[in-house]
Amino acid sequence: MTARTGQTHRLLRQTPATALLFLVSATLSLTLCFLPNANQPDILSSFGWGEQSLLWQGELWRLLINNILHINIFHFLFNAYWLLHFGPAVERILGRRFYLASLLCSAWLIGTASQLSWEAGGIGLSGLIYFLFAVLWRLRNSEPLAKKICDPATCNLLWIWLILIGPGLTLAGLVKVGNLVHLSGVICGLLTAEIYRQRARFSQPLWAMGLAVPTLALILSSAIYLQHPFMDPDWHYWTAYNSSSPNTQIEHYRTALDIDPENQRVRYNLALSYYQLGDIKQAEKLWLACPPDHRVSQALFALYASQGDTAGMTRWASRLQLQARLN
Repeated sequence: MTARTGQTHRLLRQTPATALLFLVSATLSLTLCFLPNANQPDILSSFGWGEQSLLWQGELWRLLINNILHINIFHFLFNAYWLLHFGPAVERILGRRFYLASLLCSAWLIGTASQLSWEAGGIGLSGLIYFLFAVLWRLRNSEPLAKKICDPATCNLLWIWLILIGPGLTLAGLVKVGNLVHLSGVICGLLTAEIYRQRARFSQPLWAMGLAVPTLALILSSAIYLQHPFMDPDWHYWTAYNSSSPNTQIEHYRTALDIDPENQRVRYNLALSYYQLGDIKQAEKLWLACPPDHRVSQALFALYASQGDTAGMTRWASRLQLQARLN
């Protein structure tokens, strides 16, 4: 048995949670890295990637998978190095059960922060890497292993990347770095380390309950919102679009328009729903507020022509002329 094989066996035996995380991420990521067009949504989703529309359908488990996927070999190798550098130490310090529980909770919260921000749909281990780093950084003065792994050079590199390099690359438009994901990982790691430092207190039933209840409430409430994001106009739009009931369509389109009054796509479809219900006046009012559309103009011109409504014909004839000038 070579030295490297022996190290691998020790990793599997002593820190199985980290080993499992690495193996699952490596299997999925390396397969994706060598697939053509791996960045296409249909291919990514077949490997467990979750974007908003899939979460809206209740496939919330995808939120965890986002944390371990990579489509770039260098991205994976970089993150895998830090996972195997930090992970075993954190697992040994925290203990297997607490480590696994905190890792899963952090993966969920990091994924939630990503999906509710401009970084929605992002992938990679880096959020969990920063979680592991923050745990070690907070415990470096009390745990010799943490101090050994989290040496000054490592600390400086990770903090500089978090505060300066990552945001700088993003603002310069060079690379889209998951800066909010990194920050979320740090927050989760610091909280986890503090709970560990106060473990004697949290071993008491009342304190344990005080920790478990708000944590579960946060996870449950985020799960409900991720599936039904009532403040997201896109969710209301697609809920209405996929509904066969005009009344349901109108309810969600109107809510979406209240949230985003300049959304012409929503306004157009809301008008169409009113038209299907026979409320021509309301539909016409909304369509007149939309950019000219020759299909709508022709349909309403024909409708008013069949009714002998000269004013209506004139109104929509002028819209047809405007559309012709714009084209």
